[in-house]
Amino acid sequence: MPPEEINLAAMAETLAQSPDYRVLRRLTPRTEFASSEGQATKTGILLDVETTGLDTARDEIIELAMVKFTYLPEDRIAQITDVFSSFNEPQNPIPADITELTSITDEMSSDIVLILRQSISLLRTPRLSL
Repeated sequence: MPPEEINLAAMAETLAQSPDYRVLRRLTPRTEFASSEGQATKTGILLDVETTGLDTARDEIIELAMVKFTYLPEDRIAQITDVFSSFNEPQNPIPADITELTSITDEMSSDIVLILRQSISLLRTPRLSL
């Protein structure tokens, strides 16, 4: 069947009607969630850190991710304003249990050093609420 004749939405709907299939649809990223027009907003940052373990003296950060956003007085997110994500190559191989937990492999983090300057610039804002 030629691609122009394929109706993917109809195919997905047909499959969704069957108990034998579960249809997952692509998540469409969005940056705006609630209108903040005329309202005061505050800025927050969601921080996600993956490490090689829980020992702060021995283990290292292997991934750092941040989402900077504005939110309304009733704590609803208004808008995503910036994102950052970077891997970091640890001095020792990533333990198998950490790879199983995080899905981060040595290959993913090899030859990569966290871009600290970029992550620090994301944190700089006069309205950051900690």
